[in-house]
Amino acid sequence: MKQTYRTMMEQKTLSDDARTSFAEKLSRPKERRYPLRTALIAACLSTALVSTVFAVGYVTENGIFKPKEPKDVKITAEISGEDFSSYQLEATVSLRSGDALRPEVKEDLAAGNLPISFADADSLESYLGIPLLGNPLLDKAESVGDVADSIAHGWTLCPELAADPTARYLVSDASERIPGLIRITSHRVAYNTEVYIRAYLMTNEGESVLPVKDLPGEDFLPTPMIDNTLVKNENGDWEWITEHYVSANYQFTAEVYEMENGIEATVVTAHMIDRSGEESFREYAAYFVADGVLYSVRPWAVYDPEQAPGLEADTSMLSVLRNVLDGFE
Repeated sequence: MKQTYRTMMEQKTLSDDARTSFAEKLSRPKERRYPLRTALIAACLSTALVSTVFAVGYVTENGIFKPKEPKDVKITAEISGEDFSSYQLEATVSLRSGDALRPEVKEDLAAGNLPISFADADSLESYLGIPLLGNPLLDKAESVGDVADSIAHGWTLCPELAADPTARYLVSDASERIPGLIRITSHRVAYNTEVYIRAYLMTNEGESVLPVKDLPGEDFLPTPMIDNTLVKNENGDWEWITEHYVSANYQFTAEVYEMENGIEATVVTAHMIDRSGEESFREYAAYFVADGVLYSVRPWAVYDPEQAPGLEADTSMLSVLRNVLDGFE
């Protein structure tokens, strides 16, 4: 998978003018990935995925299914465009009154001592002074083995991992978004898929009753794409016309997924829109709050239509996401 990613990074680069234009629009590190897609599979994806229903909801008197609106975590500040797409989150992130963080955590944050690496959950929780939600599946899973190599080739899904790509858990400063916000990042291989997990919590004590806005969501930079169109040439024969272009045009939807532990997760689907206005593929991320801590779970894969059908990779990511969510206790 990573060899495919490196090959695509080497072959699909942006011009100097394009890089300058994108840099002017962005003020912080963004996710940069280079999957390739063809417009040919768009219709197949849109049709086949209609049956993929995982949201909690209800059926109206007219027999229409209405997804339940997310309550604990909402997506806000959505931006959709060819140059840049993103969303942020709103959630109640706090510490329970009796579970204040250890003073060392706030001191390390104030002193700029973060990030700090931990090899196991017990050491991490001892440092924080509070327990985090357990997941036996992730606890037993291996870490992603070549994060450092991926970062060297331009992968920035979790830029904080550059500090220690081998860390089992990495506590880092996320206060560029919200003052006093820290982030715990981990990565695992689950169901033969890379899964990146983050936990966000505030360093303030006490119980917050108001939701916190502007929490980190996901950003999407322009991605090189392939547009294949079937046309008739001057001889009246059908032939494929291939055009390479870049776009970051994503649209976002959010639905509720009830995890086996009873917690309601907000599953955000990022729909990439191609030049024809059709959806070409989907990516997924899930967010939920437990004991005042915001968790995010994101399965990640490089899609290469020349090696793996896009539909299989798409639906597989959703299946992995649900299985990982159901593993939290």
